[in-house]
Amino acid sequence: MKNLEHIVYSKEVIEFTAVANEYCNFIETSSKYKGEQILVFMQRLLPLLYSKSLSLPEVEPVMEESPEKFVTEEKWKEIDEMIVVKLGEANDFPEAFDNSVSDSELPVIGSIAENLADIFQDMKDYLIVYSMGTVDLMNDALWECRENSRLYWGQKLLSALRAIHNALLNPELIGKEGEHKQIDSEGRDTSGWIISKRMSDFKKNNDDEL
Repeated sequence: MKNLEHIVYSKEVIEFTAVANEYCNFIETSSKYKGEQILVFMQRLLPLLYSKSLSLPEVEPVMEESPEKFVTEEKWKEIDEMIVVKLGEANDFPEAFDNSVSDSELPVIGSIAENLADIFQDMKDYLIVYSMGTVDLMNDALWECRENSRLYWGQKLLSALRAIHNALLNPELIGKEGEHKQIDSEGRDTSGWIISKRMSDFKKNNDDEL
C-alpha cells in the first residue's frame, strides 16, 4: 500500500514531476519539429521546469546505493546530434558563466543541444525511478534530482535559456548549416576567431595563386 503521506507525493513533487515528464516527452519526439519550434517550446517550458525545481522539498537519501541510471550514452548522443542538426548555426553560443575558466582565458563555447540532452538525461532517469512507485527509491531519486539541479543542470538550463533567447532574435541562423569548423587542441571551435579567419583567407589566397 502506498504511503501517500510521504513527501514524494507532495504537491511540489507531483507538479515538478509533471513538468519534467512534459520536457522529456517533447525531447523524445522533437525530431518531428523544426528548429525554431523546438526553441520556442523550450523558451516557455524551461523557466517552468527551473521554477518547479526550486520548490522541491529537502530530503535525505535512505538507501546505500544511488538510484539506477537508464539513459545510455547512445541515447544521449542521439538526442544531442538530432538537436544540433535542427538548430544549425544557432546551436553554439559563448558561455557567460564557467567556474573553470579564468578571465584571462578564451571564452568557452556552449551548445544548446548538449545542455538540453544533459537535462533530459537527469530528468528521464528521475522519472523512470519515480514511476517505480517504491517510496525509498522515489525518495532517493528526488534527492539526487534536487542536488543535481542545484549543482549541475540548473546552470545548464539557465545558459540554454539565455542562448535560446538570443537564437530566436536571429532566426535566420536556425537550421542553417555552418561552415567547416576549426577545432583547437582543447576542443574549442575557433573558426569564428579573427586569427582563424585571417589564416583561412591567407590559405585561400595561396591556393588561388597555385
